[in-house]
Amino acid sequence: MTKTILIFFAALLGSLPLHAQLQKVLHRPFEVDSAQVIVLDLYGDYLVEPWAGDNILIEMTVKLYQASDGLLKHFIEKEKRYEIDTLREGEVFKLISKDKKRTPIKTPHGECFETVEMRVFLPDRFDPDGEKRWKRRTAPVEVEKSGQKAENGSGN
Repeated sequence: MTKTILIFFAALLGSLPLHAQLQKVLHRPFEVDSAQVIVLDLYGDYLVEPWAGDNILIEMTVKLYQASDGLLKHFIEKEKRYEIDTLREGEVFKLISKDKKRTPIKTPHGECFETVEMRVFLPDRFDPDGEKRWKRRTAPVEVEKSGQKAENGSGN
């Protein structure tokens, strides 16, 4: 009898869908080069943080519930759901989300719940200049003291 109950519960547990959470952290660097302005046209909410690096780094944490690892991999690699494109217009460097709709992910078991947390690390030489726009801080102008150099260098 105990063996029958044990087999029954094992069969019951095996038939229940698993509600596992999948998580993948994506990192993407972007070279800023000589750009004077950075414009962000990214889907969803994101946090902008200054850092001492010379380039932009985007860290995206994707969490997908009630889905398989293969499904998450498919949306990252094949569908390019979390891809970010760049556009250079003169001195303006734009980061643009490839997928701006992010329609719900549906499986035979129902709709998958998805969260995406994004942090954008901008070089600390850029200051906010309006909504979703950052401008390179101009270097301080050094005042030459040529008159003082000539006096000090004359040896008198």
